[in-house]
Amino acid sequence: MALACHYRILEVNAKVGLPEVKLGLLPGAGGTQRLPRLAGVAKAMEMIVGGEPISAVEAKRHAIVDELYEGEPLAAGLAYAVQLLAQGVKPRRSGHVKVPADVSSTADLLMAKRDEVQRNHPGLYSPVRCITAIEAAITLPLNDGLQRERALFLECLASPQRAALIHAFFAERQAAKVFDVDASVSTRKLASTAVVGGGTLGVGIALALVGSGLPVKLLERNGQRLEAALHRADALLQAGVQDGRLSEPLKREQLALISGVLDYADLAEVDLVIEAVCDDLDIKRQVFAAMGRVCKTEAILASTTSSLDLDQMANLSGRPGQVLGLHFFNPAHVKHLLGVVRASQTSAQVLTSALQLARQLGKTAVVVGVGDGFVGDRMALRYLREAEELVEEGFSVAQVDAALREFGMEIAPVAMLDSSGLKFDALVREPSLAVRIEIDPQHLWQRPIYALINEGARILEAGLARSASDIDVIFLKGYGFPAHRGGPMYLADQIGLAAVLHRIREFHQHHGEHWQPAPLLERLVAEGKTFAELDQQG
Repeated sequence: MALACHYRILEVNAKVGLPEVKLGLLPGAGGTQRLPRLAGVAKAMEMIVGGEPISAVEAKRHAIVDELYEGEPLAAGLAYAVQLLAQGVKPRRSGHVKVPADVSSTADLLMAKRDEVQRNHPGLYSPVRCITAIEAAITLPLNDGLQRERALFLECLASPQRAALIHAFFAERQAAKVFDVDASVSTRKLASTAVVGGGTLGVGIALALVGSGLPVKLLERNGQRLEAALHRADALLQAGVQDGRLSEPLKREQLALISGVLDYADLAEVDLVIEAVCDDLDIKRQVFAAMGRVCKTEAILASTTSSLDLDQMANLSGRPGQVLGLHFFNPAHVKHLLGVVRASQTSAQVLTSALQLARQLGKTAVVVGVGDGFVGDRMALRYLREAEELVEEGFSVAQVDAALREFGMEIAPVAMLDSSGLKFDALVREPSLAVRIEIDPQHLWQRPIYALINEGARILEAGLARSASDIDVIFLKGYGFPAHRGGPMYLADQIGLAAVLHRIREFHQHHGEHWQPAPLLERLVAEGKTFAELDQQG
């Protein structure tokens, strides 16, 4: 509606955007036709296909809005209208504006964007149709373009991907809620922070904190390691400048918020301390004992462990109610998922404060319980194990990775294993039975994905995840699961749990005891229920 107005005025701190692509749709009501006419094809395509909002200042720079204001909206709008009248301006319909673009260069731009979408998001339905709608804005009169947009919108509306993306949208918002904590519980003000450990993860966490304006004390055990950590922080921020995410002044501002320290005593007054040392229980015990001795009573103490017993560390701190896990995903200053691990004695105030911190950092938080591998890593281990098994059985690395990439995984499993140092493509094996028999074409993606589903059901039954939709959010945001499939547990419901269980039983028969069907999955099938219905029961 705003795009159809003759002039637009926007509050200076507001953001604008067309996020419909994130719901498997495209911006209807003329969004794909009017934005290119105002902002040009390149900016319109970035906003419509990407779905991310932009700042008011950027919107004005690209002629999406005409004026910015501060203060009360009605008064500002009336004052601007009076100003326009005084200037004698005429009506200005955005639909009558010719798209500001060179036809030949625009065709190249559209082609490049289609290639990018198909390469990075194979199988995703609505982004390609967003591009087609923008093309209509360039080549057709407004009324014809609006009809084309409507037809494409209806195609998206009928796609099963729309339902999956809407599930993902609401699951993310549901994950941020803690239903067993009273709404009146206050959060603590976290004005100062510290990170213990200056490795890749620790520096990434420090950058995530300073990126939201929080000062950080970065603790290392000796001067040489501290110097290396600060150099690493500088290099990562500089990379942000080079790729356009940061300005040089902002880089200097964020770097100035990091102060290197060598003594735990320097952490005495900070509000939040996050340990990011290696995942060795003895070392982490020492760190928590030290933090418990020197940090102020009300300080929150967090561990980044992905597998160790958080309750042991909490007890060693002498203040278990103040301890929880914050499981950042590498690179911590880039990835949007934050696992908030609730230890057995974590107080409600500490938990809500951690969720508030996640919002401040711009991250999606999911609350999980204490257990081996928690949720994400425990399930990912099963997923990667099946990829390894497939290669061991004689399928090529290219076959396995291609199947999962075609399924939509952002990072194919063998590529993920290679990045952790396990170079399967360097191994030579005798061809096994796997390459000598006829295999269902879906076999190569079903094995790893159904392993995720089966383990997810075990995790739900153990109470490590609060809901199936929380598991979906973890894999969508942290492990590159395709958003248009809704997450592993949502996908299982869409396939049908009976069909999933039947396949898992076949895998159990042919591939060993680790494929034993999860009791919860068997129970849901026997009762004719779904994971979604389980969530609704609470």
